[in-house]
Amino acid sequence: MRILGVLLFLVLLSKFTLAQTVASGSVGVNLTLPEIALLDIEPNNSAVSLALKAPNEAGSFVKTASNTNAKWLNYTSAVRQGQFRNVTVQIEYGSVPPGTKISLSANSPSGGGGTLGTSNGTIALSYTPQKIINLIGGAYTGNGANSGHALSYTLEVTQVADLDFNSSGTLGLIYTLIDN
Repeated sequence: MRILGVLLFLVLLSKFTLAQTVASGSVGVNLTLPEIALLDIEPNNSAVSLALKAPNEAGSFVKTASNTNAKWLNYTSAVRQGQFRNVTVQIEYGSVPPGTKISLSANSPSGGGGTLGTSNGTIALSYTPQKIINLIGGAYTGNGANSGHALSYTLEVTQVADLDFNSSGTLGLIYTLIDN
C-alpha cells in the first residue's frame, strides 16, 4: 500500500510539473547619447591683472609681467568616434597697448578623463581666433580651479620707445570650443 501511495504521489507531481508553462516577453530600449560641447573659465569671471612693475634702479627696466595659472579652462565634449574639437581664443574688445604683446599658454590637462586635448604652447593674442588646445575627443576635464588646463598670461614689452603709460586698459577674450 505504501508503494502504491508513493507511486500515486509521483504521478500527480509529474502532472503538476508538466502543467507549468514558461512565458517570455521582450521590450525595446531606446538609447540617446547627445552631442555635448561645454566650456568655461574658472574660478570666476574676474579679470586677470597684468601690470609692469617700475624698476628699483635708474637705468634698468622690467620687460615682462606674468600671471601664472591665473585661470583654468574646463570643458566637456561628446563627439562621434574619430572626430575632434579644439579651443580657440581671440581678443573680442580692447586693444593691446603700443609697444607690448600679450601671450597666453595652456598647460597639459589635470584631472578628468577621455581624450583630453593637447596644448598648442604659447601664443600671442590677437583679434583672429587661434588654437590654444587641439585634438579634444570625447572628454571631460573636471570642474573648477585646479581641473582642466591651467592658463597663464604674460605681458611683454616689445618696443620700449612705443610705450605710453596712458594706454592701460582692459581686453576681452573669447574662448570657443569648436569642431575641427
